[in-house]
Amino acid sequence: MPDVHLTTSDTKVMRDMLKVFPADLEIELGNGVLLNAKTVGDLLSLPTWPKGLRVTYNREYDHLRVRLDRI
Repeated sequence: MPDVHLTTSDTKVMRDMLKVFPADLEIELGNGVLLNAKTVGDLLSLPTWPKGLRVTYNREYDHLRVRLDRI
């Protein structure tokens, strides 16, 4: 499965997308992403979704990955 890119400021949309990943999965933060988050669980606990971020994810069995970059 190729990487999927999602850009939205809707917190519910992001939570629905992220909840399919293990809460303890470490996330990757691109340059300029100033979040105090290390795991998917940390992202799920954010009260609102920060604007200006793009999420790239992949759900291949052997390659679970979540990355955030500035847009």
